Amino acid sequence: MSAVAHIDAQAQILPSLWLAVSTRCSITFTYHSRTREVHPYGLIARNGFWYLISFDTSRNAQVTYRVDRIEGAVKSSEPNAFTRPADFDLASSFARDPKEFAGATSEMAIVRLDHRVAPAVIRELGDDAVVARRTDGSVDVEVSCGNRMAFRSWLYAMVDRAEVLSPQNVRDEIIVELQRMAGGVS
Repeated sequence: MSAVAHIDAQAQILPSLWLAVSTRCSITFTYHSRTREVHPYGLIARNGFWYLISFDTSRNAQVTYRVDRIEGAVKSSEPNAFTRPADFDLASSFARDPKEFAGATSEMAIVRLDHRVAPAVIRELGDDAVVARRTDGSVDVEVSCGNRMAFRSWLYAMVDRAEVLSPQNVRDEIIVELQRMAGGVS
C-alpha cells in the first residue's frame, strides 16, 4: 500500500514563513479573525501540523500559532526587522521531534538544504545535526526519517530547497511520491 502525503490548503504559505524566519522579517496575518503582528522565531512540525513559534508584538510574549489556522495571506516586512533572542532554542520549544513519534524506527536520512532555509533548519535541529557545510551556504543535515509521514511533512514544507541524499530507499520513496503528486507516475 502506498503512502499518501496530505498537503494542507495553507501549505503554500510555508515557503513565505520559512523565508521570514530565516531573514528575520516581521510578519502580519489573521488568526482566529484577529490581525497578528509577530517576529517569527522558527517553524516546527508536530503530529502532522506545522507550528510557527514567534514573538507576538501585541501580547508582548512568545506565542505558538498552528500554520493551518492562519487565515489568508501573510504579509512580510523588510529583512532584519527584529533580533531573535540569543537564548532562543527552537529545539526546546517542543518536547519531542515528531519524526520520532510512535511507530518510528531509528532510521536517519541525510538531507541537503539550500542556503535560504539552512539557518532556520539548523536552529530547529541544532548544530549537531549538520554533517557538511558548503561554500554556497547550503548544508547537509542528519535527521530522523523513521516516521515517514512526519518526515515528509517536514521535507515538503521546504519545497525545492531540500533534497534527500540518503539512504537510497528513502530518496527513492520521496522521488516516486513527488512524481505521483505531480501526475507523472500512476
